[in-house]
Amino acid sequence: MLLRLIVAALLCSGKLAEGAASEPLLGGKYVPTSDVGHIEELTELIDAIQNEPSQETGNTFYTNILREKISLESLSNEVESDSVQIYLNPATNPLYNVYMYALYRSPNGSGYEKDNTRDEMKFLSKDVDNYGHTIIQDELKKQSGYDRNLTTETIRVTSVWMSAIQSLYDAVKVCEQGGGLGVLEAPEFVNPVDAAAAFWFGDLDDENDTTGGSMYAWAARARDNFVLQSDLTGFNANKDLITDLNTMQAMLNDCMDASKTPDDETRNEAAKEMRELADGMCAKMTVPMVQNFIHYGTLKATSTSADIIDQDYMILYALSTLPPIGVCDGASFDSLYDMIVTNSDDVTTSVWREALEMIQSRFICLGVSCDQVGTSKALQAGLEMGDFPECRIPDYNLDGYTGSDPEVMVQFGLVDLDVQTIGTLVAMDAPTAASDIFKYGRVSKP
Repeated sequence: MLLRLIVAALLCSGKLAEGAASEPLLGGKYVPTSDVGHIEELTELIDAIQNEPSQETGNTFYTNILREKISLESLSNEVESDSVQIYLNPATNPLYNVYMYALYRSPNGSGYEKDNTRDEMKFLSKDVDNYGHTIIQDELKKQSGYDRNLTTETIRVTSVWMSAIQSLYDAVKVCEQGGGLGVLEAPEFVNPVDAAAAFWFGDLDDENDTTGGSMYAWAARARDNFVLQSDLTGFNANKDLITDLNTMQAMLNDCMDASKTPDDETRNEAAKEMRELADGMCAKMTVPMVQNFIHYGTLKATSTSADIIDQDYMILYALSTLPPIGVCDGASFDSLYDMIVTNSDDVTTSVWREALEMIQSRFICLGVSCDQVGTSKALQAGLEMGDFPECRIPDYNLDGYTGSDPEVMVQFGLVDLDVQTIGTLVAMDAPTAASDIFKYGRVSKP
C-alpha cells in the first residue's frame, strides 16, 4: 500500500507523467527520449523488499505490477495480466538461451541425464524459461529462513541483470527492422536503450553513491571489493557503460534516420555496429558478476565459522556466473557446478583453489579478462601465502604448437565458440538468435 501511495504521488506531481520522456537518469548522465519511469520504479520495489522483514510483504512487492506494464516477477515469469508480458525473450537474447541451456543440463536440470524436447526443459522441476523466477522463489521460501538482503540480491542478479542485457539486444532488433524516426517518437514507444539505462541506473541520482538497489550501485560495490590497477585508471564497468549507453542511444537514432541509413545495406551495417557494442556491453556487465562470485567464494572457503550466509551468496553467484562456461567447456562447467553448488558445504581452501584456477583460465568464455576483474581483497592474504592462484592469461596451444601470434590463434578459436553457441541456440529452438550469431558473431571478432 505504501509503495502505491508513493507511486501515485509521483504520478500526480508530474515527475512520472505517463507518455512523457522520463527525467534524466543518474544525475543527468543519461537522458531518456521515452518514458521508462515504470522501470526506474523497480529499484524502489527492490529497496522496499530489502527494508521489509516480512516474507509475505516482500513477495507482495515482488509481484506488484507498476502502471499495468511491469513487475519484478514479470521480468522472468508469466503473470496473470492481459497487459503485462514476460520481459525476457529467447528469440532475440543469445545469453538468456545460453543460461537456460546450461541450467537445463546441470544436475538440477531435467537434461542432466537425458535429452528433452524444448517444452519439457526444466530447472529445479520448473520451466527453464523461468529460471530466474524459480531461483527467486526458492530463496523467498527456503527452509532456512527468509533473508531479505539475499532475496534482493537474487532478484538483481537473476532477473534485473538479464533484463538490462535483453534491452540491448532489443535495441539492435529495432534498428534491423527500421521504420523511420517516427517509430522512436511514437508516444507509447519505449526506447530499448532507455530501458537498458533505466534497468542499470534505476532511481540513483549520484554516480558516486554505492547504496541502494540499482545495478549501478551493485556494480560499484563489487568493484570496491577488488584491487585494480588503480581506482582512477583501473577498469570501471559503470564508467564505460555510461559512455556506451549514450553511444548506443545515438546509434539507434542514426539507424532510424532515413537520411543516414537510406537503404537496407546501410541499415544492416548500422545494426552490425550496434550488435558489436551490445556484445561488448554485455561482457562489461558480466565483470561485477564474476567479481562477486570470486568474493563470496573466497569468503566461504576461508571462513572459520559455520555462517551459512557466505555460502548462500556463493551458490547464488555460481548459478548467475557459470552458465556461459557450459557452452565453452561443458566438462569444466559440470566440475564447477559439482564443487560449488552441489557440494557447497565442502568448499575449502583447496577446493576453492582448484575452482579458481578453472574459472580464471576460462574467463574468455565469459568475455572478461584478469585486468578487468582485478584481485579480490579477500584473496590477497592467500595469494601471498601461495594458497590461491594468480589470475593470468592462459597459454594457448594446440598439442604443443603455440604459433607465432597467440592472439590470432585465440581469435580463430573463438570462431569455434560462436559455432558452439549457434548449436546451443538451435537446441533451444531459437533460430533467430542463432542466425544473428552467424551473421554478427558474438565472441569472435571480424
